[in-house]
Amino acid sequence: MVGGNDDPGYPGPTVVTRNPEFFCGIITSMRVGNLMLVLLNLPLIVSLGS
Repeated sequence: MVGGNDDPGYPGPTVVTRNPEFFCGIITSMRVGNLMLVLLNLPLIVSLGS
């Protein structure tokens, strides 16, 4: 996702070394999103299990 484009306007694979704050922000936002999805799906798992 981060290294998808090599165009001058888009961040490439060097975003990890040039902008580590931006890269860590992307990783953190994906982790928070996954955690929210797990918490939202827990009631569905319980209801389907019974």
